[in-house]
Amino acid sequence: MWNGKRTDQYAVEWLADLAPTHPTFRDVVARIRERGSDWVGWINRGRKEPLGHSFVVAGFEDGVAIYAIVSNIQSLTQYFPSISEQLLSDVRVTKDIHLLITGIPAAVSERAQAKLKGIVRSGALANVIRHEMAEVNRIASQFPEAKNGISPACLAYSIDSIFSHQRKRTAPKMMKTTMKMKSQNGL
Repeated sequence: MWNGKRTDQYAVEWLADLAPTHPTFRDVVARIRERGSDWVGWINRGRKEPLGHSFVVAGFEDGVAIYAIVSNIQSLTQYFPSISEQLLSDVRVTKDIHLLITGIPAAVSERAQAKLKGIVRSGALANVIRHEMAEVNRIASQFPEAKNGISPACLAYSIDSIFSHQRKRTAPKMMKTTMKMKSQNGL
């Protein structure tokens, strides 16, 4: 929460006027990077220590899973040596299962990661995956190093190449799972 508004509420406002233009995935990522950089800069002007924050964006383009991280603390493959003043983006396509943990990676055990990947590989429905992701997040919020920086109620999403309400798989199975965890500073 910042000024009485959740981070996702800010993001919705930033993206609202893009819908009529039929934006690409990269257009959405660029907008989050631009507006998110302004937002984090605004927050940091009133803080002693800079805020580290990450947004995770995932979707499909032409039937292929695509995902991105928009962050001032990490890319998809590594953490930055220091907090950047601007958000940077890293975008990838995939046909494989990925688990992306942002913020405090040590807060999610190898066992929990393996269990979650196993559930995804089993072809579980999206609601089952989301439930397990929420449980992993709840446990991570209790990790001592989290220092109240991971909200137990943080948003957790999973996506796949077909609508989650369909039980019969009519499209090739291409699961993509992401987990968005709150930053160390609680936003």
